[in-house]
Amino acid sequence: MGHKSVCFNCKKAFSLGSDFTRPKHTICPECKGEVFIYPHRFRPPGKNDIQKWEVIKFLKDYNFFYHHIHEEYEHFDRNGEIKIRSRYAQYPETMREAKDFVVKYSKKQP
Repeated sequence: MGHKSVCFNCKKAFSLGSDFTRPKHTICPECKGEVFIYPHRFRPPGKNDIQKWEVIKFLKDYNFFYHHIHEEYEHFDRNGEIKIRSRYAQYPETMREAKDFVVKYSKKQP
């Protein structure tokens, strides 16, 4: 468990463990290309799952690196009154969902 450096050229993720003294941007140990840091909750797809890699790269291009994004939703309590609650947004699985996701959450990015 720990952060991962992700190489889009090799379609691989390398664990950084929990050593936070390492530099945040390193190079890929295989192709020497640029890698990007993702949090521990990121689960990379298999190397041959090209469509999911395209979704992840698309999200990266819009600065979505699988960090938590809060979304609000309405919830009815026991008395039937509407309450606003918050939960983590689910990251998309398909390119169509990714495009909607970027439109919906781009204003919530830091």
